[in-house]
Amino acid sequence: MGRGCRGGRSGRPDGIARHPAGGQCGSPLSIARAGSCVGHFSGRTDRKRGAIAIRAPFLMLDGMNRSLGPVLFAFGISAASPVMAEPLMGVWQTNPGRDGGFGHVRIGLCEDSLCGTVVETFGADGRPIRADDLGAVILEGIAATGNGGYGRGRIINPETGRSYTARLRLQGDRLTVGGCILMICRDAGTWWRVD
Repeated sequence: MGRGCRGGRSGRPDGIARHPAGGQCGSPLSIARAGSCVGHFSGRTDRKRGAIAIRAPFLMLDGMNRSLGPVLFAFGISAASPVMAEPLMGVWQTNPGRDGGFGHVRIGLCEDSLCGTVVETFGADGRPIRADDLGAVILEGIAATGNGGYGRGRIINPETGRSYTARLRLQGDRLTVGGCILMICRDAGTWWRVD
């Protein structure tokens, strides 16, 4: 286990706290959930892809680096896992609302699917503001459907509380967002990757 958790609660949808020095919680990297460290590994975060690259010196046999595939499989970590190199994960800027304000939504892992939480809100002038929907989960149960498409989950309008079947399409750093109710679908705009 890592040294004590210095990152505290993160507010991130995946529950992983960030250490101020750039790592996670503890040293060099530890995983935190609800303010306590639950795991520790030596590794680095691949920011370009959002994946975690793990260096495990204790798995080296006779000085030779062996394949980690069977070891990771034995611990229930699959290459098809949503955690591994999921291109949708990150912070996205929403399109402006009626008043010109917009928000930042962090998409991350929530249990076995992806969800999105409002992490920052801005007024029409681009200055941060404190809004009622800050911290609201507006995407839940999202899963890849193939060819850059995502769905199978819900998109929630934080103003009305209504939820719709989510339809997302990822194209580079652009995310087209929409929702459907019964057979009627509506485009909710385009979000742009911030981080």
